[in-house]
Amino acid sequence: MTTSTFHIKNMCCERCIIEVKRIFQNAGIAPLTVRLGEVVVKKAVSPKAQDKVMKNLEASGFSLASSDDEKLVVNIQALLVFYLREYLLQKKKLFKISSYLSKQLNKSYSLLSRVFKKNTGITIEKYFIKLRIEKAKELLILNQIDIAEIAWLLGYSSSQNFSTQFKIETGKAPGEYRVDPEPERIQLPRLVKQNFKQ
Repeated sequence: MTTSTFHIKNMCCERCIIEVKRIFQNAGIAPLTVRLGEVVVKKAVSPKAQDKVMKNLEASGFSLASSDDEKLVVNIQALLVFYLREYLLQKKKLFKISSYLSKQLNKSYSLLSRVFKKNTGITIEKYFIKLRIEKAKELLILNQIDIAEIAWLLGYSSSQNFSTQFKIETGKAPGEYRVDPEPERIQLPRLVKQNFKQ
C-alpha cells in the first residue's frame, strides 16, 4: 500500500492529535495514523487538498515541516514529550536523553544536537528543561501534590535543585508560583513556535 507521511510542527499532546486529525478529515483525507509530529495517509494527496490542510494547520497554530532538518527537529520534540510523559513521570526505566534520542532516530547525538540548535535557537537540553518547567507549573497550579513530590516526579535530585532551576526559568520559587501563577504557563505549541525558526 502506498502511503504519504506529513511531519507537523508544534504538536504536543492528545488535543493536538485530535485537532490535526480533524483538519485532515475536513480536507477529505482520512489519516491512517496521527501521532505527535506525524500524520500518515494511505495515498497521495492532491495539491488542492494539501493546500487546504496547510492553511487550516497554520490557522490552528501548526505547520508542515518540509526540509529534512525540520522533520528531524519535529521528531526530536515529539520524542522529548514522549520521554517526559512515559519515562520520567511514570518512573519507568530511564535512559540518558542522548542515548534515547540516538537510538530512536538512529543518528549520533552530536548531529541531533547540531541540527536542533541550528533550527530552534536552543539546545536539546534547554528545550527539555523548558518542558519540565511547564509541567511543573501545571502541577503547582493543580495543587494536589507537594513541591518535594513534584521535584521527584520530574527527575530532580532534590527539591533544592528543582527550586533553583524553577526560579532561574520563571523568576519565582515554586511556592511563590503556586500562590501567584505568573508568568502564566506556555502551551507547548507556543513554546515550540517561539523557538522554532520559521
